[in-house]
Formats: sequence, structure tokens, C-alpha cells
Amino acid sequence: MLRTAFALPFVEIAGILDRSAADCRQLHHRATDRIAEDRRRFTADPAEQRRLLDAFLAAARDGDLARLADLVAADVTAWTDGGGRVRSARNPVRGADRVARFFAGIHGSRRQPPRVVPAELNGWPGAVIHWPDGRRYALSAAAAGGRITGLYVVGNPEKLARLAG
Repeated sequence: MLRTAFALPFVEIAGILDRSAADCRQLHHRATDRIAEDRRRFTADPAEQRRLLDAFLAAARDGDLARLADLVAADVTAWTDGGGRVRSARNPVRGADRVARFFAGIHGSRRQPPRVVPAELNGWPGAVIHWPDGRRYALSAAAAGGRITGLYVVGNPEKLARLAG
């Protein structure tokens, strides 16, 4: 934004962000590419999203890596937010294989599976996942072309405070 909106040179932006000018050029390049992609967050209708999310959660519960990988796009990304209060991935999980292994490892390896409650989150199909130890997470998914393109997991208790029990 500093480059596009205010035409600041990368050297000045580097000083503001405490990064190198080369880093700032790369950040600008990536942001420009992402904006140019014009990839909408949700393109599937709610019924299709619900179907995909339910199938994904069932495959995760069963630890079915092949089915999980089949339900997500090759370039899927999963973002998690624990707010430093609950466990979450430190970085986004990218790619069908990694996302499949991540969710199968979380859901499929437990003796006592979590209780999954379908919910509407931000106007879209989602689920609230209640673990036996009291933790809970909200999960929603973006979908396009019959596959999940993004998964959004929020476990930060402060962000879930308004969510009904």
C-alpha cells in the first residue's frame, strides 16, 4: 500500500518496516500478484460448501488421507489462530498433502474424538469443534470448483467468546 497508494520508494518503505528494500520489493510483487488473481474467498454455494466441509471433517475423523487430499485443491491453505492461548500451527499450512496430514493428525489420532457441531460462521457454513478437554475451535472453509481452497481455524478463546456454546 505504501508503494502503490503513496508512491514511496522501496528504500523508504524498508526503513518504515525495518526490512530490506529487496524484501519490500518482493512483498509488493506478491501482493500485486494476489490482487491480480482476483480469487474470491467463497465461490461455491452454501449447500456445496456444507457438503465439502462435512465430508472433510468425516475424512479427518477417520484419518483418511487420500479422501482428505481429494477434497482439497492442490494449492489449498489452512490458516490457524490460537491467539497464543491454545495450540495452533505457527505458519499457514499449504498444499493438499500437508493440509491432509495436518487435519488427519489432529482429528484422527485421538481416542475420544471431538464433538463437531455444524454452525453458520460469518454467514457461511462452518463447524464448532468441541474437544473433550474443553478446548473449542471454529472452522470454516472456502470452496471453488468442487474443492476446498482454504480452511480457517480459530481457537483463540477471546475471538470465540461471542460464539454460542
